[in-house]
Amino acid sequence: MQEAEPPALAPAIRRSAPTRLAVQAFAFAIIGILSVVLAISFAALIFKGPLGADLGRGATLMLAGGAVLGVVGAAASSLRGAVIGVQDAPAVIVAIAAAAIATEWQAGPGLDRFSTIAMLLATTTVAFGATLYGLGRFRLGFLIRYLPYPVIGGFMAATGWFLLVGAFGSMLGVAGQGEVLAIVLRGEDWLRWAPGTAIALALLVAARRIRGAAALPVVVCLAFATFYAALALGDRTLDWAGAQGLLLGPFPDTLLTDAMPLHTAARADWGAILGQAPLVLTAVAMAVVGMLLNLTGAELATGRRASVDADLRGVGFANIAAGALGGGPGYIYISLTLLARRFGVMQRAACVAAGVACALALVSGPALIGALPICVFGGITAYLGADLLYQWLWVERRTLPARDVAIVIVILIVAATIGFLEGILAGLAVSVAVFVHSCISAPVVRRTFSNRVRFSTVERSPREAALLEAHGEETRVYQLQGVLFFGTISKLSERIGADLAGTPSIRRVIADFQHVQSLDTSAIQGIAKAAADGRALGIEVVLCGLERALTAHRPEALRPLLDEGAQLVATLDEALEEAEEATLARVAPEGGLAGRETEEPFGDGVARAKVHRFFDSLALAPGERLIRQRETADDIFFLRRGSVAVELDDEVAGRIRVGVHFAGSVIGEMALFTDGRRSADVVAMTECEVLRLTLQDLERMESEDPVLAIRFHRLVAGQVSSRLRRANDLIGMLRP
Repeated sequence: MQEAEPPALAPAIRRSAPTRLAVQAFAFAIIGILSVVLAISFAALIFKGPLGADLGRGATLMLAGGAVLGVVGAAASSLRGAVIGVQDAPAVIVAIAAAAIATEWQAGPGLDRFSTIAMLLATTTVAFGATLYGLGRFRLGFLIRYLPYPVIGGFMAATGWFLLVGAFGSMLGVAGQGEVLAIVLRGEDWLRWAPGTAIALALLVAARRIRGAAALPVVVCLAFATFYAALALGDRTLDWAGAQGLLLGPFPDTLLTDAMPLHTAARADWGAILGQAPLVLTAVAMAVVGMLLNLTGAELATGRRASVDADLRGVGFANIAAGALGGGPGYIYISLTLLARRFGVMQRAACVAAGVACALALVSGPALIGALPICVFGGITAYLGADLLYQWLWVERRTLPARDVAIVIVILIVAATIGFLEGILAGLAVSVAVFVHSCISAPVVRRTFSNRVRFSTVERSPREAALLEAHGEETRVYQLQGVLFFGTISKLSERIGADLAGTPSIRRVIADFQHVQSLDTSAIQGIAKAAADGRALGIEVVLCGLERALTAHRPEALRPLLDEGAQLVATLDEALEEAEEATLARVAPEGGLAGRETEEPFGDGVARAKVHRFFDSLALAPGERLIRQRETADDIFFLRRGSVAVELDDEVAGRIRVGVHFAGSVIGEMALFTDGRRSADVVAMTECEVLRLTLQDLERMESEDPVLAIRFHRLVAGQVSSRLRRANDLIGMLRP
């Protein structure tokens, strides 16, 4: 069961040694009693109706399993103070399977109905333990993250419903859900179910309204005391109460030996057990989810971090051992763990106390168990069910979206009317449908813009920048996002088709897949068709950033795209650079890279001799580094001839290019004027001639030739302003 997370607890109060021992003894006693109560309650949940006569032996199995879980779990858990015991969520599913077997039971030679139910319970527990151990062994505890949260909520709400109905069934001694509801709604046989209802309501109010971990044990103790006091005041005996069906007993004296698995395994109908395999698997799955969720809650309760995989292995081994004795599946109780924390007994002894109490109840004989009032155990079970329903149908609705609440309700309704497994499958189906609808409804295009707004990282001259701004609408960029599949690719095709029809000047379409998580074969075929349609209209189609999105596909998956003439490039920056060069080659054939081979810092109006009074000339070979990232700066450079690349060392992406500069560019001005360190490497791409101006020479220029210094500052300011304007345009495009 997934229990509500507790509020933060106050630090433990310092006590003297005798007081501390007394408090610990009382805490261990309360934890032990509650563990016994819960174990017997879950036995009553399974062994009811036609199986009611076997409740004593069923309780013995649960107590034996609880004893093993407590003792072995104490040694296996990584959380000191965590209490491990038999749980309700898998018990609900086992109860459904047991009821099905009991309804269809046909005694065969040498077969026994109780033995069959006992082996069903043992098989479920061993399977659960083996699953937990396997998850821990292969470090798969993280899988809980992949289960939709509303489906978990539906599991818990449906569990709450069956706990509630099962509690009334155990108090009434009937198994069918319809029969139970009919009796309760008609108000019949109220003496058997009304006290349990009152106990459940008292527990619910106490747990929700009263702060303190003692609320639950106090109400339970009062319930026991009230029951026996009512018998005494009414001059009624235990025999009378047993005859009225108000007690768990009477049980035969051979209770302990008759229930042992070695005695029952040979008499079980394994064919009937195999027929309930789907419900067994469901119980195992729910128990795994409950274990992982409660382990997280126990971390919050204890303030300590658990070793998830180690706990999965340890609790898995404890369940295998408990299943060997016929016990039910179990894992961490948050409520009892909180109780241990409240009393300051954050020790493994708290879990041992739970196991020892179950063992003492087991060996005390059937007389003690049979004299216990069934209304108390039914009330506790009803409280657990009502609390789950209240949590997931009322409390969680305030935080969950309406569609998630609807999924919880769908699972509950289907589970209550058709079957638990069907409810789970219905919830998963609805969750998948909601996910698909969300993917289809989500915008496929993250952002669209033209080359007029965003340039590549290549540093363009003012004339080239003006040409690209004038003709930038020729290139339209679509940055895509999310998951592209058969349901979303048609939206993309419609969007691009509408843009082409509305903007006849478009000559080139660039699709950027950098933010696409994945795409299926239908999406690839759809993109190939769009490329073919574009080619028929004379539109060039360029695809970039496909590597990440195609990780699940073979290289041959690109064949349809290549066959339809789509161009594939690695990054959006490369695609923009190629588009810019194509635009410049068309509108200014005399320009391009060839027209930028040589530039002078002050134009042709300043003699080179005057320039060389202040500038040093440097020659760089291809691959030679001009500036190193993170070094201090005391100079600035003017690229007179050639081209250089600006590169960064990124911890995640590695070596990346962030810019390209051609002749006429000023380089390194930011670090110089801000008295900082170089932000990137600058490496020669071709043979380069660079003019270097140190800070000392700049100051000398300002003193000896102020006019030349003003012209130089205007040159730098012009290039910085141009870069800043383009950056502002880009920020404006990115702003939602």
